Amino acid sequence: MMILESRSPCPGFVTNSRARFLDSHRQLVAGMKLALLAVLCVAHLGAQEFEVTSIRPSAPPTSRRIRVDFEGGPGTGDPTRFSCRNCSLALLVVHAYEVEFNQIVGLDSRTELYDIEAKIPDGATKDQFAVMLQKLLSKRFNMSLHWQTKQMQAYELMVGKSGPKMKESVSEEVSQAASSSGNTLDAEGFPILAKGQSGYASVHGRARMQVLHSTMDQLASKLSNQLDTPVMNVTGLVGRYDYSLYWDGTEDGTPSLFSAVESQLGLRLQAKKAAVRIVVIDHVDRAPTEN
Repeated sequence: MMILESRSPCPGFVTNSRARFLDSHRQLVAGMKLALLAVLCVAHLGAQEFEVTSIRPSAPPTSRRIRVDFEGGPGTGDPTRFSCRNCSLALLVVHAYEVEFNQIVGLDSRTELYDIEAKIPDGATKDQFAVMLQKLLSKRFNMSLHWQTKQMQAYELMVGKSGPKMKESVSEEVSQAASSSGNTLDAEGFPILAKGQSGYASVHGRARMQVLHSTMDQLASKLSNQLDTPVMNVTGLVGRYDYSLYWDGTEDGTPSLFSAVESQLGLRLQAKKAAVRIVVIDHVDRAPTEN
């Protein structure tokens, strides 16, 4: 006697052959998903390393002033190329781990300088670029490090009593003064910057800074580098601003950076103790591995 089971006699009932087919189909779909995930993971990991990197010792400086060029990368006009001339290991750590120079222990920012050229994968983000720099430091310089939190002297950048005096930015077109050496000098010896050009110059202890389209976090970072002390932005200002700042860093020079920030920008620096995260370099090879 022959029994045919071409259709389930009850709703929700599945024959054995149908069940086996569904199991095989589910396994096939799951396998395809895993294969796709593996491809995406490989692509993601590949996007977090430079495709080509050249590291060479910089030429010996010919004067006391050393020009440093840190160019390219995600968010710039040349997102698939990174170039750094007269680049110190400390500068790489600053960009790789988003810290200031005063948050690094164990590196001299002016010891051993390098010229670096690297190709960045298409579509890489700023966060991925930071990871690429971290891997470059680890693989090419054998750098190892750890983090600590330390109570130390710091400053809070806050709005002054009369309110901010900076102009809100109206344009995002900013030209960096990378070749300021070619600018005409004014009577005080400072480069005359073109319209739409940002730059910083120091002459015999006196300093001038012209910055366009800047956030307050970026200003705090610049002040931190000048003071060699952490500066935290608590202004509450969320826009972008254009400003010029002039101060005299010589002994008894006027205006001091503190008074200049208050009188020229309408902000002030308040001293305080703060818990600051610092990067401690445990080991680094000064000579990079072969290109």
